[in-house]
Amino acid sequence: MSKDVLAVAYDRVYADDTIQFADFPDRFPQHRNEALVRLAGTGQRLLEIGCGDGNVLYNLRDRFSELHGVEISPIRANKLSEVARSQNLNLQAITGNIEAGLEFPDGYFDVILWADVIEHVVDVWAAMAEIERLLAPQGRLVTVTPNIAAWRHRLTLLSGQFPSTSGTNEGLQVRPGELFDGGHLHYFTFSSLKKIYRKYNINPIQTFGFGKLGVMHQFYPPLLSGAVCVVGVKQS
Repeated sequence: MSKDVLAVAYDRVYADDTIQFADFPDRFPQHRNEALVRLAGTGQRLLEIGCGDGNVLYNLRDRFSELHGVEISPIRANKLSEVARSQNLNLQAITGNIEAGLEFPDGYFDVILWADVIEHVVDVWAAMAEIERLLAPQGRLVTVTPNIAAWRHRLTLLSGQFPSTSGTNEGLQVRPGELFDGGHLHYFTFSSLKKIYRKYNINPIQTFGFGKLGVMHQFYPPLLSGAVCVVGVKQS
C-alpha cells in the first residue's frame, strides 16, 4: 500500500473528529499518552510522530522549548495547527511521513516519541533510520506499540483466533473506512523492539508496563502489559 493511500485512509477516519486539549490526571499511566508524558523527560526540542489530537504535546508544554508533531493525515495536522494557534501554544504540527524523511536537521531533537505508530508504517527500517538521524546524541526515544505477546493475545491465538491488536473482532472493520486490524501492519514484543533499537544505535534503558490495573502491569510487562513500551538513548 502506498503512503498516499494510507494518508487518504486516515483522512477518512479522522474527517469528523474534533480536537480538544485537556490535562492528563496525576496517576500511574493507564493509557499510552499518559505513559509518553511520564517518560518524555525534559529538554529543548521534542518531536511526536503521529501526534494525533495533540494532547501529549499539550501536556508537555511546560517541559520543552519547542514542540513539534507530525501526522500522515493532512486533515488531522491542519485541525491540530488551527487549535494550537487559537490557544497561542508553541506547538507546530506538520503533515509528513517518517519513512520518507522530515525536513529537520540531523540531531535536531532531544526527545522523540511515537505511540501506536510503528505498527502502521510500511517500512520500519526507513522509519527507524530517520529517527536515528533526527535524534541528538544521548537523545531519548520512547516507543509504545501493542504487545502481541500479552496474555490475552496468547490465549486468543491458543483458541484458534487471530489476536488482533486494534479490536476484539479478529481485525474486522470497526469504523467505516478503517483498515484491517486498524491498519496494523507489524506486530512486536518487548524483545523484538529492543533488538530494533540496537540495530539503529539506540540503547534500551527502560521497559515500562502500564494499563488500567496500574502498577500490576509492571510486575512482568512482557506478559501483563497490553503495550510494549521501551525507552532508549542514542549512543554518541
